Amino acid sequence: MEISQRDLANAIEVNFVIVKEGVIEELIEVKYGDDTLSKSLQYYAQRLKPKRATQIVANLKHSYDKNGINVIDPLTYFSREYT
Repeated sequence: MEISQRDLANAIEVNFVIVKEGVIEELIEVKYGDDTLSKSLQYYAQRLKPKRATQIVANLKHSYDKNGINVIDPLTYFSREYT
């Protein structure tokens, strides 16, 4: 997928993309204290349709899922196993 001029002009980005054999497995956005769902993560999750989209928040009080995006604290995220 090509990045549009609009995306470049608006500096829409996510922090990490995990790709396996050319397929996007996961989009990851990392925040310290803001648990509001990232607009750029939502944007790319809708367009790229990864297997997972995750927002990791350091000081998160309660994990939640919204619009197919998992918002989670780092300890829980790194303790999960993926197949």
